Amino acid sequence: MTSTSVEGIELNKKVEDAQRFQESNIIGEAIKLYENVINFSVKVAAGEELAEDVVKAKEQATYKLAGLYKDKSLIDELITLQKAILPLFIDLPKSKTAKIVRSLFDMILEIPAAVETRTKDLIELCKYIIAWCEKESRSFLRMRIENKLADLYFRMQRYADSLEVLKKLLYELKKKEDKILLVEA
Repeated sequence: MTSTSVEGIELNKKVEDAQRFQESNIIGEAIKLYENVINFSVKVAAGEELAEDVVKAKEQATYKLAGLYKDKSLIDELITLQKAILPLFIDLPKSKTAKIVRSLFDMILEIPAAVETRTKDLIELCKYIIAWCEKESRSFLRMRIENKLADLYFRMQRYADSLEVLKKLLYELKKKEDKILLVEA
């Protein structure tokens, strides 16, 4: 991975501009710039990875945009962002994508109204992410989201569904020996 690239410098400048707009309370322009960075596509040759600064700019823009939505309690926008980034971040390292997806999902859960009134939407989001993880062979991220799905089912008092998800998850976790997630589940 190269440390700097022309695209990375350009994207980092856009992120800085968006931050200035956000600080000046020009939210619409900030959102547009963050979305431009997130949606920016770089042609990567087979076997190569994105430049480090491009990855960092996309990650930073995603967190900033999600934070903006969280501060404004825009649950629908956060859910849409979560779904939209999955196909866009296919070229990012798996661990980076997993971290971003988990962080965004946790941001949604931090909005009190999201868990209280939008649990069904969050369950659908979990199922969407799990399906994507299965398609892209991202088992560790899938297991973490399945754990959150079981928790959401439990909160909705759908105990049988929660136990069904946990039973399958616990079996897989024992095979993988992921003790931290095993205890969490």
